[in-house]
Amino acid sequence: MEYITQILEFIKDGFSILSLDNLRGDHGTWAQSLFFGFVLNIRFIFSLIALIYFRVQLKTDKRKIIYFFTGLFFIFTMSEISMLIQRRQFEAAKYELNYYTENTDNLVIIMEGANWPVTDYIPNNKTQIDVTRSRDLDALGGVEKRLTTKNTTVLTYVGSHSFNLSPQEVYTTVKYFRMFKPNGKVILVGHSLGGYNVAQVLDKLYLEKKTVDLVIFIDCASKKYNNYDYTVKDNVKHAINFTSDKWADNYIFFTNAGGQISTDSKNKKTTYINIPVNSTTHTTIDNKIAIKIGDIIKNYLSNGEDPVKLLKK
Repeated sequence: MEYITQILEFIKDGFSILSLDNLRGDHGTWAQSLFFGFVLNIRFIFSLIALIYFRVQLKTDKRKIIYFFTGLFFIFTMSEISMLIQRRQFEAAKYELNYYTENTDNLVIIMEGANWPVTDYIPNNKTQIDVTRSRDLDALGGVEKRLTTKNTTVLTYVGSHSFNLSPQEVYTTVKYFRMFKPNGKVILVGHSLGGYNVAQVLDKLYLEKKTVDLVIFIDCASKKYNNYDYTVKDNVKHAINFTSDKWADNYIFFTNAGGQISTDSKNKKTTYINIPVNSTTHTTIDNKIAIKIGDIIKNYLSNGEDPVKLLKK
C-alpha cells in the first residue's frame, strides 16, 4: 500500500514538473525565464517540431496524430517521473536530512536565495538537500555550523519560487515545532528569494496563530516583486531587514531588491528596523553580513534581549 502511495506521489510530481511555471524556466525575471526555459525544455520544443512535421506528412489521418501525441506525452511523463525517482534516491543516499529533535529548544531556519539559473532549477528540491550547487556553504550557509548546539537546531534551505517546495517544508516544520515546543524560540532568516519565502511562511503561520521570535530579511526579492515591501504581522516579535544599495552586480535584467518592512497600525507587538548595508550588491550582501547575522542570533538566544533595540543604540 505504501509503495502504491509512493508511485501516485511520483506521478503527481511528474505532472507538476510539466506545468507552465516550469516550462518557462521558473527563474528570476522574465528575461531569464524565457532564455533558461528554452534551454531546459529543449526536448519539449523538438517534440513540438516533430509533431508539426508528422501532422503535415500524415495530413488528414487524425488517428495517427492522436497516437503519436499520446505516446510522446506518455514517454515524457514517465521520463520525468523516472528522473524524479532517481534524484530523490541519489539525494537520500548522498545527503543527510536534518530536522529538530526532542532536545531542540531553539529552531533556526535559513532560506538562501536562488543561485545561477543554469544549475539552479528547483522543482525536485523539496528539502534542505540539494545537488544543484545552489547552497552557499561558506557564507550564509556557514551560519548553520556556527550556531548548532545540543539544544539549537539550524536548518538551511534553498529558496523556491513555488510555495509547495521549500516554503511548504519550512511552514510545516515550524508549525509542528510550535505544537511540541510552544515556549521554544523560532528564528527565520531569508536572503533574496529566500526572504520572499520567509514572508510567505510568516503569512501562513499568522493564519495558524503560530508565533516567530525573530525574523531577519536580507534584500528580500522575488521574480514578481523585485523591490519587495512587506508588512510584518503581529505573530512576529522582532524583525530586522538588511538591504543593499545597488542592483545585483549591475546586471539590470537581474532581480534587484531593497524593499522595506513595516507594520500596520494594528500591530503594536512587533519591533522592527530597516538597515541599509553600504558598498554591497544583492548577490554579495549575504556574504558581507553573514558573521553579523550569526552574532545577532547567538546573542538573542543567550540573553533574550530585543535585538532591534540593541541595533538602534
